[in-house]
Amino acid sequence: MEVQVPPTEETEDKAQAIDQIVLDIQPRNTYFLNQEPIPAGQLQQTLTSTFATVFGR
Repeated sequence: MEVQVPPTEETEDKAQAIDQIVLDIQPRNTYFLNQEPIPAGQLQQTLTSTFATVFGR
C-alpha cells in the first residue's frame, strides 16, 4: 500500500501559530484558556484583557 502524506509545516514561532481562543469549562468552576488554567475569580479579567489584546481595544 502506497501512501502520500502532505509535507509538515514548520512554524517560526509557536505563539504566532495560535489563531484561536479556546475556553474550556470543566465541572466545579474549573476554566482553561488555551489549555492554561484560569482561577474562577480571574476569569472575567482574563477574558477581557485577552480579547482587548486581540481586537486592539
